[in-house]
Formats: sequence, structure tokens, C-alpha cells
Amino acid sequence: MAFFFPLKRGARGALGLACCLAAGGAWADGPAAPALKLERVVLVQRHGVRAPTQPADLLATWTARDWPRWPVAQGELTPHGADVVALVARGMHAHLVAEGLLSAAGCPGDGLVVWADGADQRTRESGRVLADSLAPGCGVTPGFALANATDQERPGHTSHKLKDPVFN
Repeated sequence: MAFFFPLKRGARGALGLACCLAAGGAWADGPAAPALKLERVVLVQRHGVRAPTQPADLLATWTARDWPRWPVAQGELTPHGADVVALVARGMHAHLVAEGLLSAAGCPGDGLVVWADGADQRTRESGRVLADSLAPGCGVTPGFALANATDQERPGHTSHKLKDPVFN
């Protein structure tokens, strides 16, 4: 709830300044709060840009215009999609270096975990690009619980054989 008093412009400003100064003095007497330090980061991200998952003949029924030709197979990560994942990861790397969570040079050791769970190529490849870009030249390998599954066996697919270990 706010109260407004009919004060002249100068008086209103002086009153506001006085309130701020008075409040600031009250906090100055207390102990200083410990500095906060970022300890870990959890990123949840989808795969990068992919080709359509529907067959070209089905796509053709949706519009009279021609669909573009994709440089990869149906549903796979595109080179552009991989570039976008790499850009995001390089930005994250710079931020994590600035926060002291990663070293500017050298490999991160066991502290960096990349989990790219999914049976499809686009998710696994996005994880590989993310790991390579977060720790270039370090050989960080993303983990996969469904690494040997095919696209037809992935969770969410009507004919899936494997269950998502978290949600199913």
C-alpha cells in the first residue's frame, strides 16, 4: 500500500533522500554478509537445429511451396545446429572461466559432466559438440543412458522399447 502526501516537488525529493540516508545508516551497523560464490552450473538444453522429422512426401502435403533440401538425414542435427550449440557452449565457457569454475587453460578434470541422454543422433551429437566446445581438446565424452537405442526405440515414440529412466 502506498501513501501519497501533498508535498511540493523539492520537499518530496528531500524527504525521499532523507529516508534513503536513514535506512542506509541502519544497515551499516550489521555484520557484512559473506560473499556469494558460484559453485556449480546445471544447464538443461534441447538439441540444436535439426532437419524435419517427417518424411518429405508428408511435408509436401502441408504447402504448395517446395521445402528446402536439408544437408543431413531426416531428424538429424544440421551443421548450422551444431554451430549454434558450439556458440552457446563457448559463451558458457567464457562465463565459467570468469566465475572461476573452469580454468582458462587446460582441461577441467572430473568436475565437468555433460549428459546428453537420448537415442537420437541430434541429441547425442549436440552433447558431443557441447562437450568439445566447453573443454576444447580435452576429450570430454558426454554420457548417454540410451546410447544403443535407435530412433524408433526412443521414449515418446509409439513403438518404443526402452523407457526413459527418469520419467517412465
